[in-house]
Amino acid sequence: MLEKGFNDCLIRKFCDKNYLTGKCTHFRVPANPEEGFNFEYVLIVPELVKKNTKLILEGMNYSTEKHFTEEEGIEYLYEKSKSFRHPIHYCNSDTNYCILLPLIPRYYDSKLNLEIYTNQLSSPCFSKEIKEKYYRIDIQITAMINDATKRMALNNISITKKIIIEGFSASGKFANRFTLLHPEYVELCIAGGLAGTLILPFRKLGGKDLIYPVGISNIDDITEKKIAQFKKVKHFYYFNLKDNVDCFCQVGGEPYYKGIILKSEMLLLYDILGISPEIRWQNSKKFYSSCENVIFKEYNEAHNYNLEIMNDIKNLLNSL
Repeated sequence: MLEKGFNDCLIRKFCDKNYLTGKCTHFRVPANPEEGFNFEYVLIVPELVKKNTKLILEGMNYSTEKHFTEEEGIEYLYEKSKSFRHPIHYCNSDTNYCILLPLIPRYYDSKLNLEIYTNQLSSPCFSKEIKEKYYRIDIQITAMINDATKRMALNNISITKKIIIEGFSASGKFANRFTLLHPEYVELCIAGGLAGTLILPFRKLGGKDLIYPVGISNIDDITEKKIAQFKKVKHFYYFNLKDNVDCFCQVGGEPYYKGIILKSEMLLLYDILGISPEIRWQNSKKFYSSCENVIFKEYNEAHNYNLEIMNDIKNLLNSL
C-alpha cells in the first residue's frame, strides 16, 4: 500500500457506476506554498500501477450554472474527483497511469470586476492585479507535477519526466494553452470541445500582434525554444461537426462571458481564425500544420463521454 510522503486524507473508492474498472487509491495532497503551489491537488493511483509509469494531468471543469466561493469551488472539484466518473478513467483502464487533478477554483475578482477562468488559463491569470494566490497557476501546476513525482518516487514508483494532459471544453483550452506554455513537461496533449480556439504558436500574423490567448505576442515566457518543443509534442484535438454555437456569443459587441475572453481578444480571434467554430477549426488545422505529430479528428457527436472518442483516446494512450 502507498504510504510514504502522503498526507492522511486517504479515500478508497470502489463504485459500481463509473468508468473505473479497477481499484485506486485516492490522495488529497495539501497546498505547499514553499514548494510553489498555493492549492491542494488530488493524486489518483491505480492499484495496478507499474513501477515505471506516466502521469495524466486532468483539466478542471465546473458546472457553468453555478458561481462558487473559493471554498465551494475547491470542494466541488474534490467531490467530482471522488466519483471516478470522468472518461479519462475508462481511457486509462489498460495503461493504469497516475492521474493528477489540481483543486484550483474559478473566482470572482472584485478589483477587476471579472470572473477569473483559471480552468482555461484565461488572460487575467497572467495579470499581477489578480489575487496573489492565483497568479501564474500554470507555474503552480508544474510545481504540483514535480511534487507528485517526488511522492511517487518515495514509494518506488518512477514517473516519466513528460506528462499526458487532457481536457474538454474549458479544460480543453487549458490543456492546449498549458502545453504551449510548458511543452518541456508534455508528451501528449488531448483536447476537445475547443470551439475552434486553439492557441497559435506565433507572435505576429499578417502584420498583427497575436495577443494571448489567440497567440503569444505578450507572453515573454514562451521562447523560440519552447515553440520548437511544442511542435514536437504529440497532439490529439477533436471537434463536434454539429457544434455551431460560439461560446463567446457577442452581446452588443461584448463577449457573453467577460472572464472567458476579453473584447480585444475576441475581436482578434474572429479576425484571425474566423467567426464560426467550424471555420476556426479548419483554420486551426492549417496553422498547426508545422507540428510534427498532430491529429485533428471530427465526430458527429463529440462530447467527452462519446464511446468512440474514449476508445480512440484509450488506443492513443496504449500506443505511447
